Amino acid sequence: MSREVQRNQGRRGYRPQQAHRFPLLRLASKTRRRIAAKIWHRVNRLLKKEWSPEQISGWLRMHQGTFVSLEWIYQHVYRDKQAQGTLYRHLRCQRHRRKRYGTYSCRGHIPNRISIEHRPAVVERRSRLGAWEADNVISKGHQPALIS
Repeated sequence: MSREVQRNQGRRGYRPQQAHRFPLLRLASKTRRRIAAKIWHRVNRLLKKEWSPEQISGWLRMHQGTFVSLEWIYQHVYRDKQAQGTLYRHLRCQRHRRKRYGTYSCRGHIPNRISIEHRPAVVERRSRLGAWEADNVISKGHQPALIS
């Protein structure tokens, strides 16, 4: 709090308008596009000519002196796709994009399983050995115990 007051203090004390204006100016000076719109227009044109993002990245580095990573080009294409654009149709590889973080677990799903409501009536009578429901428990001394 004291740094905030000292940073935004004028000759007549703390200036709230000045305190609000300074961070906005700092933010505006920091936000500038790394790659100019003119370069992105060229990337779009080359994509529509069926160039791969790898080729575009290399060509821009050699002939324009501009470094645009192929990951940025792919992100540009996928942003365009989310905005209902058609650049993604010009990619050579039409695979689904995989999420980078977090996966959905496939564990715990038994394929072709039959619900417990559809089991035969003989199971309810428990007349067969395999029809008994049991669980293994490990006790304190690591001794197994069968619970039914």
